[in-house]
Amino acid sequence: MSSVSFLSFFFIFFFFFSSFLLLPEPASSWTGPTAKPGCPTYCGDVLIPYPFGIGPDCSLNGNFTVTCNGSDGGGQQPKPTLDYHNGSEVVEVNETDLRVRVRNSWTYSCLGGNQTQVGQDLSYDVVTPPFSVSSDNWLTGIGCAALAAASNKLTGTGTGCLASCPPGTDMMMGNATCMGNGVGCCQTPFNGNSQFNYFTVSTDYTYSFQQGNYGVSNCGYAFIGERQPNVTFPLQSLQLEASLQYNATVRPVTTPIILNWRVGLDNCSDAISSRNYSCQANAQCVDVVAEDNAGLGGYLCQCEVGYTGNPYISPGCTAIDYCASAQDYCISDSQCVNIPG
Repeated sequence: MSSVSFLSFFFIFFFFFSSFLLLPEPASSWTGPTAKPGCPTYCGDVLIPYPFGIGPDCSLNGNFTVTCNGSDGGGQQPKPTLDYHNGSEVVEVNETDLRVRVRNSWTYSCLGGNQTQVGQDLSYDVVTPPFSVSSDNWLTGIGCAALAAASNKLTGTGTGCLASCPPGTDMMMGNATCMGNGVGCCQTPFNGNSQFNYFTVSTDYTYSFQQGNYGVSNCGYAFIGERQPNVTFPLQSLQLEASLQYNATVRPVTTPIILNWRVGLDNCSDAISSRNYSCQANAQCVDVVAEDNAGLGGYLCQCEVGYTGNPYISPGCTAIDYCASAQDYCISDSQCVNIPG
C-alpha cells in the first residue's frame, strides 16, 4: 500500500471512529422498566420508581413500601402514602436528585377569649435510614406575632424566627407574604443533619400579642418544609372560632418536606461484598456524601457511562443505542456500530 493510500485510509478510519467518541453523553436518568416487574408504576399521577414500590412485594424492603389509597369516588386521584414515614402522602419521588418529597402538617397556636391558648406541636422522628431531613427545607412562621421554633428533642438546641405585622402595615388584603423581609411571615434555613432528625416544631402566639391586634388573625403557624418564598398565606382565614374549636378546614394543613434517601447504612466497599447488595449489572455503587451532614452513611446505585435503565432492577442497566440517532455523526456510506459503554 502506498503512503498516500495509507494516509487516506488512516484519516477516514480516524474520522469514522472519532465520531463515536464525540457523541454527547445523555444525562443520567432512569428509563425502561421503572417499577419492579408485575408491579404498578403509578399511584394516581405520582411515579413510584423501584426501590420504592406499591405494596410490600414491590419495594426493596419495608422502608420503601408505598400504599396507594384508592379514589373516594368523588373524582379524586388515588394518593400514595409512605408507610415508613407515618403514612405521609408522597407528592414526588425524584430519581435524579435522589429525594422523596412527602407532605407534612403545620403546627398552630391560637388565642381566644381571656387569652386562652390552644394549639398543637408536631414531632418528627427521622432517625434511621434510609431517610434524613434535607437541608433544602426551611422553617416558616406565619402570623402577626408568631414565634416559630424547631428544636432537637434530645438536646434542646434549635432555630427559630418571629413573624410579625408592624404597626401601620396595610393588611387590608389580609395576606402574609414571605417575599423580601416579609409581612406576617418569617423563614430561616433549617440545616437538616443528625441532630435534626429527631425534632419538634412549635408555635408561640402569646409573644407581644393582644387579641384583635391589627384585626387580621388570632393564630400563628409554623412548619418545616420546602422553601416557597413567592407564595402568600390568607391570614384572615386562619382564625380560631368563637367556640375555641380550631377550624382546620380554612387553612392549608400540609406542605411538602424533602427527605433524602439512600439504600442502606453500608458504604460501597462493604456493600459490594454483601448478599443484600442492590446495584445490578452495569451499575456502579456511589457512596452517599450527605449534603445535610446526616452522617448516616449508605450508598446509591447509578448506571455506568454509556448505559441506561433502573440500576436497582434485574438484569440491570442496558447499553445506550447511539446508532438509533447517529445519522448526524456517521459519514455517508458508513455503518454505525455501537460500542458498549
